[in-house]
Amino acid sequence: MKRGYQYVLLLILSILTLSSLYLAFTSETGFGDATVDTADIDILTDENCTCKIFTPRIQTYPTDYPVILTIPDFGQTYESLYAVNIELARRNFTVISFDLSALRQPDTNLDAAIINSKARDFYSAFLTYVNHSPNIRNDRYGVIGYSYGFQIALAMSNYTNSPSSYIALGDPTSIDFPDNFTLPGNTYFALGHNYENISLITSLLENVTGLDEIPLPFMYGSFEKQDAYGLQVFSSLHELQLHDKLTTISAIEWAIRSIQGNTQFNRTLDVSQTVFQYRTYSIIIGPITFFGTLISLFIILISVIPKRFQFHFLSKNQNPPTTGHAIALSSFLGLISSSLLILTMTLSFSLVSFIAAILVGLYLSVFVLSLGNRRSTNKMIFNTVNIFVRNPRNAFEDLLKSIAITALCLVWTLAWLFMTPFIVILDVSIISPYVLYMLEPSNVVKAIIIGGPILLYILVEALIIRGFSLAEREWNSNYSEDINLIFALFARIMVIGFFAIIVYLFAINGMILSIRVALLMIRFSLLTIFSTLIISWSTIRAKNPIASIILSTVVYVLILTPVF
Repeated sequence: MKRGYQYVLLLILSILTLSSLYLAFTSETGFGDATVDTADIDILTDENCTCKIFTPRIQTYPTDYPVILTIPDFGQTYESLYAVNIELARRNFTVISFDLSALRQPDTNLDAAIINSKARDFYSAFLTYVNHSPNIRNDRYGVIGYSYGFQIALAMSNYTNSPSSYIALGDPTSIDFPDNFTLPGNTYFALGHNYENISLITSLLENVTGLDEIPLPFMYGSFEKQDAYGLQVFSSLHELQLHDKLTTISAIEWAIRSIQGNTQFNRTLDVSQTVFQYRTYSIIIGPITFFGTLISLFIILISVIPKRFQFHFLSKNQNPPTTGHAIALSSFLGLISSSLLILTMTLSFSLVSFIAAILVGLYLSVFVLSLGNRRSTNKMIFNTVNIFVRNPRNAFEDLLKSIAITALCLVWTLAWLFMTPFIVILDVSIISPYVLYMLEPSNVVKAIIIGGPILLYILVEALIIRGFSLAEREWNSNYSEDINLIFALFARIMVIGFFAIIVYLFAINGMILSIRVALLMIRFSLLTIFSTLIISWSTIRAKNPIASIILSTVVYVLILTPVF
């Protein structure tokens, strides 16, 4: 690719990234239909309760606004409930969304005392806010709880000024209900298709309605008489319900009918006219286009290095396997690493399991690479990534150049992170938590622990790409370098990408594998595409993959550390 085209590509990808960030910002406020503020509210324990407040920008409701409290699962922030928050605010609700990120499983023993304590704190914050805010009602409000958050919502049912409506999303029975528990009126369950404790919900509904059987979907009673109950199972996983349009529409409809009334429901904005999904689109598109800019920047940096400062040449494997054998070998090695990762993370989703899978996969990969070759051939293959250093001085110089290029790429990343608040595209609150998270001492240690095995993994990946996929293989074409790049990408990620898709399909259909493992595999596949592209390019252009190995390791660590 000519250098002029590289700059144009970087510009185009930067514009796309900027556009996705702007889309994230505008959809954050429902394209201007709502205002979003962060509030620190004093509560009875003399502490502050941090909330997100979503309010309609233009009042179309005939009286004071009703309030909805939204409570996430333990370990989650109010950002997780964005879909219901923004859509309710667009329909004449003041939404107070709480944060439970400080309570993480399994660090916290989630018992009834903690649930009741959080319920008191949130109720106190609600009263404090509405009593100091004009045009807001404090006598009629509802609560939406996701998984454990619904248990906190139910704890408010014993208060004198109890909620008028309850909506359960996710896994609302993660904690057992007390004996002889009776559901409060106007309670609605919107569950995912993989929810396993449906019999408990139907039993609670049978007890409160007096029915012998609960059909699906289930609607019963009257909102005005405060004896309405509902149960509906949706096609999405309960882990993904907060991003599901049908679930969101259903929850919004119940909230409007049960709190504002059926007459207002017919007057308000149609519940099918949602905008929250555009924020999801921006969250998906933005990182992809940004990593595209990072790849383009890396290619430009490699291309503009003056000749006297270029990387030292590392020879490629002069005795390459056939094309078919190279694809078979790469696929088999991908099968090993993918299978181990899926198996260990399914058994135990932890940092220890992840590192164990990486290290065992590396050992097996190196063992397979060594089979069937003479020692001299193996040495030639391993020297393609400078594992057998013939000139320590050259290797050290290449390492310094690689660190410099990686540093420039990190400056580019930080510039995007810290530039966006100043051009009013993203709220700084979205950026600060990640930066602060990565700077915490425990997470620095975690990043170092992850970095070691990942560096070895990237070295072996570069070994496969340079030693086999991009060996001295001639293509009868004027575009042999481009064909080499496509061939390396196809050979390396074919199996890993296939496994990621299969795992995700299994997970969303509730078959054995968890959604966390599926999302980890998708993330790993995207990282593999990134590392394969820059390793292949630095091999073709710089004749040395060291810079791409260092940069890939840093990117893997930055993306994977928050997962654990």
